[in-house]
Amino acid sequence: MLESIPGGPVLSITIGDLNPFMIGTYRCPRGTHITAKQAKNISYTKMPGSKGTVKQMSGFDDWQLNINFIYIAINPAFVQLEIADIMAQWKKTKSIPIIQTKLNALGIDSIVMNNIEFPDEDRRHELPVNITAVSDNEIDLEKPPLYEINI
Repeated sequence: MLESIPGGPVLSITIGDLNPFMIGTYRCPRGTHITAKQAKNISYTKMPGSKGTVKQMSGFDDWQLNINFIYIAINPAFVQLEIADIMAQWKKTKSIPIIQTKLNALGIDSIVMNNIEFPDEDRRHELPVNITAVSDNEIDLEKPPLYEINI
């Protein structure tokens, strides 16, 4: 784990062939880099005459994901096909299931993509892609949360 400033711990993962990363039906290429970050929801209350604050945790924010990869094609024409595959996932209006062992272990089973970027490529047969997304796991509104803890 790496410490980011000021937001808290960041988990950085590089994906290899033995651990594929699927976003819906799209398989991210080898070397995909993912950064997952989550913050706690904490209320801070100042107490007159005391030093510091009283902290009350009321849950966790969604996981924030940054997904970066470069697709390298044998032929520049394949880049256009890859863009179409990526855009098919981007255009989905509901959460997208993901398959990736470490993210799934963190409790992230589906995401909503909120930003996609195709930076300038260095060569015609390369397609750099940057995606930001948030976790989107089901919330049972009938059950009260179990993690209201004073810290």
